[in-house]
Amino acid sequence: MSRMPFNSQSATVSAIIPTYNCAKTVTEAIKSILAQTVAVFEIFVIDDGSTDNTKEALVPFVGKVNYIYQENSGGPGRGRNEGIRRARGNIIAFLDADDVWHPWKLEFQLRVLADHPEIGALGTQTFAWPSPIVPQMPKVVPNLVFCPLKELLVRNIIATSSVVVRRETLQRAGEFVEDRLFGSEDLDLWLRIADVSVIALLPLPLMGYRDMVGSLSKRALRMRGNGFEIVEKWVKNGYLKRRFFLRNKALAHVYFASALAQNSEGNWAGACRDLLYSLFRYPFPYLRDKRFLFARLGRLVLYTYSHFFRKGQRS
Repeated sequence: MSRMPFNSQSATVSAIIPTYNCAKTVTEAIKSILAQTVAVFEIFVIDDGSTDNTKEALVPFVGKVNYIYQENSGGPGRGRNEGIRRARGNIIAFLDADDVWHPWKLEFQLRVLADHPEIGALGTQTFAWPSPIVPQMPKVVPNLVFCPLKELLVRNIIATSSVVVRRETLQRAGEFVEDRLFGSEDLDLWLRIADVSVIALLPLPLMGYRDMVGSLSKRALRMRGNGFEIVEKWVKNGYLKRRFFLRNKALAHVYFASALAQNSEGNWAGACRDLLYSLFRYPFPYLRDKRFLFARLGRLVLYTYSHFFRKGQRS
């Protein structure tokens, strides 16, 4: 496939990588930025108090990366904000230290932003990483998936490491929350962006996602509490105050996501409880997934069967 024509010469990209004890993977993240078919303007690595050899691992990138060390804050939001404040580019791109970019990621995204000035932030789909090869790109770019506020409240489909956002959009929406919502601070920002601009998904696998054991997204109880806080925030500001079904739909997905995480943590009782809570809050299929109702019921049966089957094997 020949490369897409690219005319957005005015785009200057500042890439921001927050990291904490990721010396073994952050170099891969940096290399994936340097391998882009369009050059980034600057790269910031914000080290959130690492105790491993992160600083030494970055020595080969001196002159290519701006390394900033700060005392540990307990979450990536503060690191991303520090990068945003230092960035000089008009496009801000986020990449976590354990993820990577497809070589054509920025080229595709910047072309979309050039063609769609109304879009303030743009994410992509992901692929499993590490992988011996990166996905091949189609000859025809698929249609964008627009993510309005009411849909993001129900389900976040935007992966942080895939996002590029215009600087002026961040100036309107604000920065990441730093003192709470660890692991959900990205969704909180996407919702604020959707409230003041347009956020969309380019349905191409342009970001390699590493499924890390014990990652923030797997800590069920914290994530469930974050979900409740985010929904309550939009109730208090009036957006969900009179939208009873949308509010319950959003809460149902909070419980569903918690059930998935609790099952992965081995908490069968908690997973089944939250599946039941999810069904109680919103027993109908979700608009974008007509099988959602049956998916929850199916998981409830599967979790219960697996729990007692394993228990019977042990006895």
